[in-house]
Amino acid sequence: MQVIEVSFFFLIFVFILRLLVESLRSRVSSSHLVIVGLTLLVLSGIFEGLRWQLIPSYLAFSLLALGTLKRIPSKLRWRVLAVVPIAALLLISISLSSLFPVFNLPEPGGPYRIGTFNYSLVDNSRIERFEPTKNRELYVRVWYPSAELLEREVPVRTLWQDLYAGDYDLVSFFTNYLSQVETHSQIESAIAPEEQFPVLVFNHGMNAFPEQNTVLMEHLASHGYIIFSIAHTYQSTKVFLSSSEKILFTTRTPKDLGYAEDEDRPITGVRALVRTEDGSDNSLLDEQLFAIFDRYRRAASETEKRNLVEEVIRERERYLIGPGTTSDTLYNYFYGRMTAMGSFVQTWVEDIQFIVDEMTNINAPITGFVQALNTERLGVFGHSFGSSAAGEFCKLDDRCKAGIHMDGNQSGYNWDKPLLAPFLAMYSWYFFGGNDFAYKSSNHDFWNMTISGLDHMDFTDLGLAVRGLQGRGMMGDVDNEKALRIINQVALSFFDHYLKEAPMRTDLLQKFPELTLELFEK
Repeated sequence: MQVIEVSFFFLIFVFILRLLVESLRSRVSSSHLVIVGLTLLVLSGIFEGLRWQLIPSYLAFSLLALGTLKRIPSKLRWRVLAVVPIAALLLISISLSSLFPVFNLPEPGGPYRIGTFNYSLVDNSRIERFEPTKNRELYVRVWYPSAELLEREVPVRTLWQDLYAGDYDLVSFFTNYLSQVETHSQIESAIAPEEQFPVLVFNHGMNAFPEQNTVLMEHLASHGYIIFSIAHTYQSTKVFLSSSEKILFTTRTPKDLGYAEDEDRPITGVRALVRTEDGSDNSLLDEQLFAIFDRYRRAASETEKRNLVEEVIRERERYLIGPGTTSDTLYNYFYGRMTAMGSFVQTWVEDIQFIVDEMTNINAPITGFVQALNTERLGVFGHSFGSSAAGEFCKLDDRCKAGIHMDGNQSGYNWDKPLLAPFLAMYSWYFFGGNDFAYKSSNHDFWNMTISGLDHMDFTDLGLAVRGLQGRGMMGDVDNEKALRIINQVALSFFDHYLKEAPMRTDLLQKFPELTLELFEK
């Protein structure tokens, strides 16, 4: 909580006490409390920002201020009844301020300062699948090693700024409090005047955004990397394109998939083994499903596809599919989820390829930026669904020299192709090794990593911005800031090793006992 905010809460508490304790009424003037409260509100608006978390406390103060116009009831029970809803409003605001705090980001730790800018590019060779009358356009957020500031002050970007930029919507409303959280990234500051820097391309999760891992981006940039984080349009939370058009995440299905908008095809039970404590079972299940799906895709007719699914169900004892799976749910799983996920991964890989193709041609607002790119040392990484795009890219494009998968199920049509570069798979603790079916056959070094108590969203900054999200698929019971510190150091060591030829840090296993890191060396 911020200083003025705490002072405002304390003032309301004193106001409440004054209603309950008769001796305070003669010593504390209600009109003085109202004046101090209004002053704190003005100061808060100027220096800390008025936040939605404080709306209940604003209402509590308003009720108390209006109450000064009436005579205070003499009987205690009536005063208690008046205070109960006001105290409840105060407690709600305190709780919301604790759950959605204003905080300081961890220091990046590298020798460089950090610069950032964004740009948009239109790919005239591709149609936008979600809006076929347009070409595909992508927004990219860039972080890079920056020089010391010598001549001018450069503004600092605030956390997740794109989410609350522009006109107000629900995303803006709930995230605007982060405008009080400064990052370490300076907008369009000069790039460090040294040799070229390795390049990294990041892919956010489905319905996430390019800045979801700001702490990691700043850590890598401060150690000498240039990072391009892609917003995958219509599957990112909120994107502003070059035309200033705002694009929100959509649940619509591209028409080229051939689905009706209201089509409902239940797939219950197909993946009953997902997120068990034994990741090897998940890997075997996916290997079976992808092998069957390959046969499904090759089938020449719907009848042949149906017959294949019926055959699998008749021989289900050979497979790890969920016990509640029927021929309809399995068919719908292939027809819907696996077809859609495969096609989306393909689109995201094409996005990566386009950004890599064009990064040396962009009109960057930073002098010498393009010349500082060492695209011969290219790493690709991502979180959740973005990790599938990273994995698929590193199977198809030999420009990938190192890749990191951050806690997702590998999707895509090329699951059985070997990786073309060293690769690190980071997992939630209960899904360790869950993508071995797609990665372990690599001809390059392959690593599996997890941290005890880690969950899916611990890989992002979400645990810093929103507290109390513990639960399966969200935050684990590990300290989130410590988890980010471990992830940052492992990711940096991995990229340093394979893109800068530095030794892999073997001391991390001793430094962090909760860390598991296994190498399958080739």
